[in-house]
Amino acid sequence: MRHKKNHRKFFTFLSASALFLLIPGCSDPGTAGVTKSVIQEITPASPNGINVGWSVYTLENDFFKRMDKSLKEDAGNLGITLLTHNQNNDPEEMLWGCKSLIAQDIDALVVSPCYPGYMEEIVDLAHEKDIPIVIVDIGDGGSDKDALIVSDCTAGGEAVAEYALRLLKDAPSHKKEMAVLKCESSAVYANRRGDAFISKVKDAGYEISAVEYANSDENIAYTKTKKMILYHPDITVLFAENDPMALGASRALKEAGKEDVLVFGFDGSQQAVNAIVEGEMSGTMLQDSEKMGRLGLETALQLLNKEIPAYDEPDNKVIYTGGYLIGKDGEMVNK
Repeated sequence: MRHKKNHRKFFTFLSASALFLLIPGCSDPGTAGVTKSVIQEITPASPNGINVGWSVYTLENDFFKRMDKSLKEDAGNLGITLLTHNQNNDPEEMLWGCKSLIAQDIDALVVSPCYPGYMEEIVDLAHEKDIPIVIVDIGDGGSDKDALIVSDCTAGGEAVAEYALRLLKDAPSHKKEMAVLKCESSAVYANRRGDAFISKVKDAGYEISAVEYANSDENIAYTKTKKMILYHPDITVLFAENDPMALGASRALKEAGKEDVLVFGFDGSQQAVNAIVEGEMSGTMLQDSEKMGRLGLETALQLLNKEIPAYDEPDNKVIYTGGYLIGKDGEMVNK
């Protein structure tokens, strides 16, 4: 087994969960060598300590910046060697980078995937070397991962819908049309946000006039929103499954003089909060990405210690994290 040589050092971390309470909060896909710009300042794996690979979706988004920061801080506090990789929101870079990390002497791999469709291949490669793999956010791509840490996206989408309906009570003359911008179709869990929103507002008598996939991208969302309002000028609410898409939609609506449309996002990025305060968005569901990062590392250590994580869905190996809604005044709506 791959980890027999490291089992002694894991006893130091048998109480890893308790320690975390004290920490403040493609080219050729078959090649496994270090590739293009994939591994950032790669550090040789320590032969005596615990070595964890960490591949992050992108560092251009506040949500993932917070996740990356908390995971790195906790790894440092615990004396863990962290080999890091930035996917730059590029599926091929993600695949290359994860293969490169697996080829290093790592004990566990934590991934926040920009393209869950590659996770099955990555998980299989990791398991061939007896490396446990924890996925943080986005989705698992149907892979046999060891754990998935993700927000309760259904509850979050419902919360946004309820808040939008509450705001619309003060505008009885509005049209009953809404629209949704969805993340990439492979992001199964993120897609639950829009699905839950749609179900909730339909039950309240609203019509979903348009649903578009904007692949989590602000510029694509901007273009798709311009198309939406051209064919559906009476849209009164637009919900985007993440904040970059909400910001792109807000920009398109502002240019079209439709600033009365209520725009909601999901993530709680600083850019979205600023847009809410400035009246360009009406709300966003804040996910605790710092907690996700910490929990990703903690769960990896539990798996290395042969502990069973506290799954919320044991059959699917899913652990849910909570969040809260930031309303149109920039304040927390629900605790």
